[in-house]
Amino acid sequence: MQRDSGIGQFPTRPPTSGSEATEDAIVAEARHLIAQRDGPILIALDGGSGSGKSTLAHLITGTLDATLVQSNDFITSDIPDAEWYARTPSARVADALDWQRPRTEALEPLLTGKSAKWRTYDFEAARPDETYLNANGFR
Repeated sequence: MQRDSGIGQFPTRPPTSGSEATEDAIVAEARHLIAQRDGPILIALDGGSGSGKSTLAHLITGTLDATLVQSNDFITSDIPDAEWYARTPSARVADALDWQRPRTEALEPLLTGKSAKWRTYDFEAARPDETYLNANGFR
């Protein structure tokens, strides 16, 4: 499965002025932190499904020329459906992602100014695919 960066798939602005104000505030704070530091910064977005995290992330990364690391790239798929649905919500959260991979493959290298390389998740095939995303370190 060929993976596009996705930037062209998102609107130039979220539909609400609240989202625009959020983007502007995050970008302003990020620029302030970047000016004070000698290395990269990490911005994490959290929210429910469909809340606009991806749209906001693409807008921010486009504005700041930053690297986007999406947690969906690190989904685990080795749990059978019957076992998955029998788990508690907290167990699903703990097991939905391979929590070590984003740290070791993406965040740690990027935060130390190195390039990062990680394998994406193919949702159509329900398994990790052979597509690797590359991200440059801090310049």
